[in-house]
Amino acid sequence: QLAKLPTNVDCNIYMTLNEVNPACMSRTQANVFMKSSDKGNVAKNTTSDNDIIGYTWLMIDLDPVRPADTSSSEAELNKSKEMADKVFHYMETIGFEKPVIAMSGNGYHLQYRIALTNSTENKELIKSCLEALDMIFSDDDVKVDTSVFNQSRVTKLYGTVAEKGRSTDERPHRMSYIFGEVTEHKPTDKGYLIKLADMCPKRDTPQKYNNYGRGDFDIESWMSEHGLSYRTSHYSNGTKYILDHCPFNHAHQSPDSA
Repeated sequence: QLAKLPTNVDCNIYMTLNEVNPACMSRTQANVFMKSSDKGNVAKNTTSDNDIIGYTWLMIDLDPVRPADTSSSEAELNKSKEMADKVFHYMETIGFEKPVIAMSGNGYHLQYRIALTNSTENKELIKSCLEALDMIFSDDDVKVDTSVFNQSRVTKLYGTVAEKGRSTDERPHRMSYIFGEVTEHKPTDKGYLIKLADMCPKRDTPQKYNNYGRGDFDIESWMSEHGLSYRTSHYSNGTKYILDHCPFNHAHQSPDSA
């Protein structure tokens, strides 16, 4: 079907990331490309979260910070690649299997094979995994997209052009692609997703040691009192403190000590 498309199709093409209920193949748009219009999608019913059997991929989308509706510059794309390298090695360190690595046209994707049923619990697990990575890695130049946790999430169909905004020499439209051969990828055990998700900070429950929750701990005052130099950076729903160096190992320096 893709080969039948004209070369000047002038649109972005997406695919559903997770496993769709086979009954949905009876819909009119099955195996047919239907172009969306300004008034909405031509297809009456598109894939919803309830149409997904289960999660088959954990997508880590590393998106360069730039104005809305624009393609990435080469410098921004390179920053996304640098972060993808860091996330790749980190995930390997904590036990994740190797991912499919792709260039989306404007940033980099790491697609980790998983096998989770469609449930509210697993949806929250995927959401927490992305929030943990956002907390650890997002900076002023590249963000971990924390919005891609829902079951019916779509992503770029690799091998098609990413057309965002106007194509210019500085910010061109690019072909998306996968690095290397796509072979059978072993699913990462759910325990490692839980391990990653548990890295998200959780508010203390009122107990005797914290005066039963009266007042918040002032981290900035505490670091100043102990002579820890730092700068701040924002992530999705909080603040990241980037230390000049790790207080336990001075060989670990910013921006990795945070």
